[in-house]
Amino acid sequence: MSLDLKSLLQQFLNQSESDLDFKLYNEAGLQHELAWFFRQQFEGTEYRVQLERNVDGIGIPVDMSGCIKREMDIYIHEKNEDEKYCIELKFPNKGAFPRRIYQTFEDIAFLEQLRYEGNFSGVAFVFITSLHGFIDGSSNGIYQYFREENCIRQPDYNLMQDFLKDPKKYKPLDIKGRYNFTWLRFRDQYSYFVIAF
Repeated sequence: MSLDLKSLLQQFLNQSESDLDFKLYNEAGLQHELAWFFRQQFEGTEYRVQLERNVDGIGIPVDMSGCIKREMDIYIHEKNEDEKYCIELKFPNKGAFPRRIYQTFEDIAFLEQLRYEGNFSGVAFVFITSLHGFIDGSSNGIYQYFREENCIRQPDYNLMQDFLKDPKKYKPLDIKGRYNFTWLRFRDQYSYFVIAF
């Protein structure tokens, strides 16, 4: 059995939208709510859910020295680890728009490494925010990917803001795919998108 991460994430968001007890306040809270949802969904199955799991020691055949990140926000696996899944989250609630967009690209590059070099069965990314600056405004530099293209792909470093070109602070990324997305609404104040592959 293979998991359809995108459908599961959409189911979580649909259920949470009308749940008055569900509050969005920070990324860690969202991470724990998602983990709770998955544990309920997987009750009685061979799937396990872990948070902030380090990539070391889970049988990934990729050279981890070149891995962009070390921890997975949500790691789902079968008990025997035949199937492995990773979900990365972004829930920016305070400015720093270019940095958060760059971190989105970083998460997608990390997910590509897990999916294609680490033999993961599936990966997904969720971006949710109440800040309109991710969607509205000029489309110069890194903003073009969120405000105009609605696509995560290899960034054009010539067009990026100068501070994002510093390789000591911002690792150069190598994104192989193109991941189109659609901005959707959650309740009245949030915008989000989900990418799964």
